[in-house]
Amino acid sequence: MNAQPRPRRGRSRTAARAAAAGLLIAISFSAPARAAPLDGSLTQLAGGFGCFSDGGARGCSAGRALRGAASVAVSPFGRDVYTAANASSSIAHFRREVGSGVLRERGCTSSTRAVPCTPGRGLTGAFSVALSPDGRNVYVAAYRGLAVFERNPTTGALSQPEGAGGCMSMDGLEGCARGRALASASSVAVSPDGRNVYVASVSSDAVAVFARGARGSLTQLAGADGCISDVAQEGCARARALGGAFSVAVSPDARHVYVAALHSNAVAVLERDRDSGALGQLPADDGCVSQGGSGGCSSGFGLSGPNGVSVSPDGRNVYAASSGSGAIVALARDPGLGTVQQLPGGSGCTSQGGTEGCAAGRALGGAYAITTSLDGANAYAVSSTGVLAFRRASGTGALTQFADPATCTTQGGTEQCATGRALQEASSVAVAPDGRNAYVTAYQSNAVSVFARNPQRTRVRIRVRGVPRRCIRGTFRARIAVKSALPMRRIRLLLDRRSLGSREATRRIVVRIHGRRLRGGRHSLRVQARDVGGNVARRRYRFRRCRS
Repeated sequence: MNAQPRPRRGRSRTAARAAAAGLLIAISFSAPARAAPLDGSLTQLAGGFGCFSDGGARGCSAGRALRGAASVAVSPFGRDVYTAANASSSIAHFRREVGSGVLRERGCTSSTRAVPCTPGRGLTGAFSVALSPDGRNVYVAAYRGLAVFERNPTTGALSQPEGAGGCMSMDGLEGCARGRALASASSVAVSPDGRNVYVASVSSDAVAVFARGARGSLTQLAGADGCISDVAQEGCARARALGGAFSVAVSPDARHVYVAALHSNAVAVLERDRDSGALGQLPADDGCVSQGGSGGCSSGFGLSGPNGVSVSPDGRNVYAASSGSGAIVALARDPGLGTVQQLPGGSGCTSQGGTEGCAAGRALGGAYAITTSLDGANAYAVSSTGVLAFRRASGTGALTQFADPATCTTQGGTEQCATGRALQEASSVAVAPDGRNAYVTAYQSNAVSVFARNPQRTRVRIRVRGVPRRCIRGTFRARIAVKSALPMRRIRLLLDRRSLGSREATRRIVVRIHGRRLRGGRHSLRVQARDVGGNVARRRYRFRRCRS
């Protein structure tokens, strides 16, 4: 439910001015309407609500610690949003307004003094951010390793433990604990049971394995259990198709781990030990799927240069985003065995222009990351130009890109998509747990953008009852109701061009007007309503004060 503002005691200045003019305004809030069925399309919020950029460029609100914004994550209960920024070597914290999805920046932590944030360690080249399922920890994969934060579950504020417990790195600099297979760490994931943290490292061609202890502290597993790599190094276990391990995801049942390997042109399938969290590859061609079946994997297509991987909430599909192919790949997953097989024909992938036998799609050049909404109805991907929405088939998990131009949003509205802002080199997308919003980071725009995830597309409607058609001498009440598929941002009232103030996050207002205090003749009551998507409606209602 949307948070409701508490009524103030006494009169506000606006109410006092209205009373002097012969008006008394009473605000009543409606019960939240039952949500319309979601179609999953996205609309960027208007104005400064639609994006935060470093310094406030591109019509966005001004933010800090967003240079090279590379990753975004939402807390388990949807109250906080966190971004990792590569060039700022930082993590930023935003408070999320439940209902509208609007963000307010609350703080940041950085490894460089050039950014006005709280000093932190192990954040140089920060690239990926993830939260633990209990919401008590935030982990950041960075160029040198991994940073660890404790999170206040009430305020969302982050604090880094002192000493070696606050970070891990290959060289042990900045007072961090030493770790293995962490060169150019590019992705971090926490197992659904909260017992392990996995880090994919593109230069190490490996996945590092950590046990999560008290207060979220991390300890790398010993010996070969502590990492699994495409090459013989640092005592790691060996696996195939992990060259350029770029993105890592854990299945909802916590039984398997999937890795998008940039240089191997593959998705690797790893089995997770339930007790220790150690990883081992499935045998033969069950252990990976690659472009054309190279490296002893099962054969796939649309898998040139995969940068992102995710598992659907029901565990029945694995999806990959491939920058080289400009494609989104759909794999069917056996929930029991963890094996994957690409869906046949055009159902198996969607690519820019329909190359490689995929279904034809738009704005997929440089496809980079993908996620699935918690309701399983949609998948969202980012590319070099923007963010894309897909419908997901409930049976097979096949993805279909929306035909409506408004369901892909690109910088400048290219490729018959809706026009968006701060989306150059979009790098990550996350959907809020309540399903109302999607958040997108953009590396080149140095920004995080805010989208409403839309129910059925409708316009804002205003209905006013109680305005008399005959001339009035006494008091009457005008009851204003506003309908929109999106949460309301603001309703503004004007009487004879005089503002009666505005109200946020409400859909119903009652205005009580004392006719005896108005001059004789014609008057007008105007209502202006705007939702978080920037859709506006205006209505004007006339009435007369009797001349006597």
